[in-house]
Amino acid sequence: MNWLRMPTLRAKRTTSKPHGEAQMLNSVERFDPKVGMWETLPPMSARRAYVTAAAIAGGLHVFGGSDGGQCLGTAERFDPVYGTWSPLPGMAERRSGAASAAVLL
Repeated sequence: MNWLRMPTLRAKRTTSKPHGEAQMLNSVERFDPKVGMWETLPPMSARRAYVTAAAIAGGLHVFGGSDGGQCLGTAERFDPVYGTWSPLPGMAERRSGAASAAVLL
């Protein structure tokens, strides 16, 4: 397997603040391997740090994270056809720094 170096993101994804805090962001970028470039997507509805995401059923699903004061239980889905974000039902437990994966059934 050969590893390829990807181009740098167009914007910083996170920055360090004093005491190890992360900057909350609502910006999102998508990599297009056909042209080898990053594309800026519409912003999420909420600023988040320590978020987790998974590509499911043709959309990007984003779950939880932190708003800087508490863990979040919110989730949203990006529809690449329409270029819009939609809210998803909230999670039963708030999570920050979690991992996610898509399971095909």
